[in-house]
Amino acid sequence: MWRNWFGLRGDRRRHMTLQSVWGPLAASSGLDATALRAVCANLMEIEGKLNSSTQPLQALRSELMDSLDRQVLNSEILNLPEDLRARLRQQQDAVLQNDAEARAYLAANALRIEVLREYAHRRFGDRADGDWFAVYARAAHLRQRNTRNYIERVLGGTRNAGDDVRFQAMTLKDSEIRARLLQVPAGTHFPGFGKADGQTA
Repeated sequence: MWRNWFGLRGDRRRHMTLQSVWGPLAASSGLDATALRAVCANLMEIEGKLNSSTQPLQALRSELMDSLDRQVLNSEILNLPEDLRARLRQQQDAVLQNDAEARAYLAANALRIEVLREYAHRRFGDRADGDWFAVYARAAHLRQRNTRNYIERVLGGTRNAGDDVRFQAMTLKDSEIRARLLQVPAGTHFPGFGKADGQTA
């Protein structure tokens, strides 16, 4: 009997879809219909990639890390003084070009992250209090605060060689953290870290 129960549970996980997670979370998000369609379409693309991946859990975690990086970076840009935000947007076409657009993106991406986290939980059991996501979230916030300071110094004309060295070292350390967290077993708890999902914005 237990073998059959575990077998059925494994089958349900293998056949879990993003669409089954999407509905309730989308309904409570408060996003407009256009934004919801865009997020849903993007999630379906991600699911196609996961289904063709030989390491779907690692691919899903990598997607979550990228999403969190974008979330934190755009939040930090919004925290720049207004004149520096304007100068950055003039110099970088890839940066969201106004505050309203940036806030809309943050709301949509927060939903995207929550859907992916819940999907990871239901399909792989990959969600726990103080898990790999909490560790990466803390590192991402620290890194992006340092990035904001670096941007401020660059745009303000006060950057020096030491700033460049520190920025490169931070980038290398981030790559190391990322590589290690991709391999952590699902459900692993890291002592000293609180609820992971409280750190997504």
